[in-house]
Amino acid sequence: TKLEGERAVLAAGNRHAIVRTAGFLGCGGPSRPTFVERMLETIRDHPPLWAASDQVSNITPVDELASGIMRLIESGATGIWHIAHPQTISRYDLGIMLARLAAADPSRIERINYDSLHRAARRPLRGGLKTEKASRDLTLTYRPLEESLALVLRQIESKSTA
Repeated sequence: TKLEGERAVLAAGNRHAIVRTAGFLGCGGPSRPTFVERMLETIRDHPPLWAASDQVSNITPVDELASGIMRLIESGATGIWHIAHPQTISRYDLGIMLARLAAADPSRIERINYDSLHRAARRPLRGGLKTEKASRDLTLTYRPLEESLALVLRQIESKSTA
């Protein structure tokens, strides 16, 4: 597990930096679409999209994550770092934002409670990471989440027309 990996790094006693992040926002490869690509496909082609409105987490643009990791490496800082977009959002609100940006019908998204998804692995309802330390100490800045989602949507759409 991720926790076991962190414990192994910490137990090794060497100089280290551990990065925790959440909810990648990017464009996937041809055989492995991202959750945003799957959301978009469901909204457009296989509605409804059932999306939990009572569970929130960070959604992190992969380019901003990479930039944050590079800053961490360049700084020589050690320890545990939360590098993630500071805004938390529910999958339902993300779906509505995505539908609006993609000119799709937001009524194709159904608001549900997380428990009704019957997930095998239970996730916390408030899953956001505290990102203030990394933002402050590494001087990280993030685009507004809607802007990042619009950028990823353009990448997805250009990939599908290529």
